[in-house]
Amino acid sequence: MKKLVTVALMLIVATAALAEFDGGFKVRFRHEMGTVGTSYDADSQTFKRAVDFRFRPWFGYKVNDMLSVKWQGEIGDSYFGNPSDGTGVATDGKTFETKHLYMDVKPSKEMSIRLGLQGYADPHSIVFDDDIAGVNFGYKMDQMKLVLGWFVPYDGGESNKNEETWSFGQSMFAADFGYEVQKGMNVGLNAIFVISSIDEYFMDIQDEDGNMVSTNIVPEGNTWKTTSMYFSPNFQGDFGMFNVNTQFTYFMASHEFESLTDEDAEDFYDDDTDSGMAFSLKAGVKATDELGIRLNFLYLSSDDKGEEYYMPTQFPDKNMEYKSRWFPSSGLEILTSSGAPDGMAVVSPYGQGPAGLMFPAIFADYMINKELTVSLGLGFGMTMEDVSYLKDGEEETDTMLGTEVDLKANWKLFDKLKAVPYAAFLLPGNALSKTDKTDMQMKVGMTLHLGM
Repeated sequence: MKKLVTVALMLIVATAALAEFDGGFKVRFRHEMGTVGTSYDADSQTFKRAVDFRFRPWFGYKVNDMLSVKWQGEIGDSYFGNPSDGTGVATDGKTFETKHLYMDVKPSKEMSIRLGLQGYADPHSIVFDDDIAGVNFGYKMDQMKLVLGWFVPYDGGESNKNEETWSFGQSMFAADFGYEVQKGMNVGLNAIFVISSIDEYFMDIQDEDGNMVSTNIVPEGNTWKTTSMYFSPNFQGDFGMFNVNTQFTYFMASHEFESLTDEDAEDFYDDDTDSGMAFSLKAGVKATDELGIRLNFLYLSSDDKGEEYYMPTQFPDKNMEYKSRWFPSSGLEILTSSGAPDGMAVVSPYGQGPAGLMFPAIFADYMINKELTVSLGLGFGMTMEDVSYLKDGEEETDTMLGTEVDLKANWKLFDKLKAVPYAAFLLPGNALSKTDKTDMQMKVGMTLHLGM
């Protein structure tokens, strides 16, 4: 027995000697105050504060050039003043989670395989952008690269089947093809396929008494099967003083009910297909050595009948609520996605559904010195179809979501520490407030970033 223990210890020591360990962490601390999200009526607005932090440690273990493992945890996003989360008087809440945990296998210089919990996104985050469990395979040769992925957003519903149907919850298949035309110029194609089989999907539906009731729209004894496809050609070019990055996405989906009994399947609702388009542009110009101009633009197609318009991917969260898992960042502090890496209190302009969206934002960045850059941002959003709201009891329509002006600075305090103070002002439109009240909202704040 002692010999076996000795041999085991020798193997562990030998393996550790050959392996490489590395690690690090990132910390973000934010504090902001403002009226965002309180009310569009100045008489009802309140001035609130929010303080949060995020800590992401990571640890890597490289066995050899062919095999390595990486783990990344996270504490956050944790808002101060919540004792139940351990961020108040009692600081022993359960706030730690595993963000990434995957194994990389590289059989050759050209080939790679990643298995586990990992991040995935299309180039502009207008289809999917989140952490997800799955496997991807990568191959790179000369100017060409190819990545194929199989991911499992929701693995449930296996009991919801019969001998003639399949049910694996939800599966997402992704393919990324890229080709370097020349140095600084790349073309690519991203394709995402989502296959879904679910027996529960709750929506608020008006009952006979006029009350909105949460109702399962999947008929009893049936399963709702959906196939969604997203095709996204993209282009990236760096031409010295000018750079451009674009993505066009075409979306289509089909739906049907399948019976799990001997009875015939229910007919799907009137509209059993969906389609739509999205376009994203990010461009920049270096006007002088100190001044740079950036432009972000996002378009989502619309439909006045509410049937054919752009719909991003939807997957259940930990509460089994189906939500869009895309987080396009406008670069602004208020009119942006709640999951984007911008401010805390935001008003998302993206969830307008059939009304569509056109959203340009322009930024001027001026470098005062190597440590300090100041920025001025201006953006406005509008829907492509009219959005209804009530004014003095009468129905009115509007397409304006709002106009925002931002002031921001990027200040490098130390080698690894950066401060980002900001102030943002939003003039909302009636299409955003969906009321006749459109009083200004604002916020000021500071973000600290530390990475080691």
